[in-house]
Amino acid sequence: MAEFNLKNIKNMQFEFEMDGMKILCDQPVDNYGDGEYLSPVPIFVSSVAMCAATYGGFFYKKNNIPMDNFKVTGSYEAEYSKKARIKSINLKIFSPDIPEKDRKKFEAFVNQCLIVNTIKDSLEITKEFFY
Repeated sequence: MAEFNLKNIKNMQFEFEMDGMKILCDQPVDNYGDGEYLSPVPIFVSSVAMCAATYGGFFYKKNNIPMDNFKVTGSYEAEYSKKARIKSINLKIFSPDIPEKDRKKFEAFVNQCLIVNTIKDSLEITKEFFY
């Protein structure tokens, strides 16, 4: 089991520390914070995007393909009507250097993302691949 520590730094700023590395978060000024760092929601969304990119990166590395043109963009939608939650995340995965014959394999790598597989039944996550 992996362990972490989280502590308040000041006001609404928190520091997450694990394995000697740190992530800082804050709230926007209009939500009682100082607005110096990302809030937990964009950090959560970034984790989903970075996980998909990492698994895609595994394919690039395994096949010795340069990652210069590989990128992920996207968007998310939150809802606040019943209870506050992330409703959907859309990832746009740009992989122009993946040969056509390997694209299904590449998509299978991306679809192994641990974070997406953990939360996919709780919210809508779509992936669009662009080659």
